Amino acid sequence: MGAFSKIAQEATEQAINFIESMARKTGRTTQEVRESIGDYPEKIAMESRDLLPRQKDSDILDVMKEAQAGKSDLVVMNPNNFRQLAANMDTKDPFIQKMISDKVQQYYDQIQEGVPLDDLPFMRQFQPLDDIVQITGHDGRHRNRALARLGETKSLVRMVPSDYNPGGKYGGIDFGSEELLRNVDPEARVFSEMSGMSTGSPNKVGTLGELMKVLSVGGIAATGALEGVGPNAQVQETTQN
Repeated sequence: MGAFSKIAQEATEQAINFIESMARKTGRTTQEVRESIGDYPEKIAMESRDLLPRQKDSDILDVMKEAQAGKSDLVVMNPNNFRQLAANMDTKDPFIQKMISDKVQQYYDQIQEGVPLDDLPFMRQFQPLDDIVQITGHDGRHRNRALARLGETKSLVRMVPSDYNPGGKYGGIDFGSEELLRNVDPEARVFSEMSGMSTGSPNKVGTLGELMKVLSVGGIAATGALEGVGPNAQVQETTQN
């Protein structure tokens, strides 16, 4: 068996185990679970067998359903790319430095111990022009700092269009028609977060295809390279983000 065939077989086995587990926990049939999430378990497991176990089952099931329904996208990116896209923080205050350090250490320990994390990191995006993607919000900076410190090169991230207003934890009402990233040209330029908490102006971080791999509905094909995607993949740990 070739290396790729072995990876594909292991990914399929992990995906089947996930679906069977979710069927037992939710009281639904495996077919019902499969129809609600498509082949996202296989796509995620093909990227890395660490991605599914890293999150709580119920959380990742919900975001798969949301992506399968065409409300958001699931992408894989380097943790350092997430940090580059998120708004800069002013960390000159020793209290803020300590707060960040403690939070990152908490996630670091949790991941090392194999304790599943709550909630998937997410980013909210807006397209002012067809060839520009502007990040407008995020959650998960410290989780990605912890992953980078652990030497991980892949982080699963939920990308939410700016006109999608999630109701509650996941799921919600679609109030507009902002484009999903799966439909955006991989050459589109992606700009760092524009928000009131940012210490600087948005800047171009890279192209969509360079920065992330979009796990599209109905197939494995997506934008971006498999390993260490993005021009900022090797950015070292700093106190700036």
